[in-house]
Amino acid sequence: MAPMGFSKEFRRKLGVALPEDHVVERKQGCWNCSSWSAEKAVDLWWSRAREAMLARAVEVATKSPRGEQDPSVKNIRAMIPQVDAGMSNAVFGVCAMAGKGGAEADFVASTFQCRVWNGAAGASIARGGEAADKLPGELMEDLNSIETEKKN
Repeated sequence: MAPMGFSKEFRRKLGVALPEDHVVERKQGCWNCSSWSAEKAVDLWWSRAREAMLARAVEVATKSPRGEQDPSVKNIRAMIPQVDAGMSNAVFGVCAMAGKGGAEADFVASTFQCRVWNGAAGASIARGGEAADKLPGELMEDLNSIETEKKN
């Protein structure tokens, strides 16, 4: 497998300490799939989901002997500001293909890629006519084979 990804200089500037053959540049993902919508995620988050998460934290805190120190409550309290920030930057979206081979989560990261990806307008330009990106599992197999080759 040929090395993929960004130049060593670029990764050094970013502080990425991975070998070049472990950095993968993706040309497709939820961000350029016609089934993914950041706008719908924003609507869902601010209309219902955020309030439901906070209510869940209150419910757990009142029932748990640890109260607000319960790990679930701490996780929710840490997650809420992260999702708030992500919603304003199109980090999360909603997948219309959920249950049909797409992402199963309520909110899907823009960098996720499933097996039913279908390009949004302009996605072919990002790929530059190249073959579709490998799925995460296929990339892991490639990276594992590189590690195996290095050991031999």
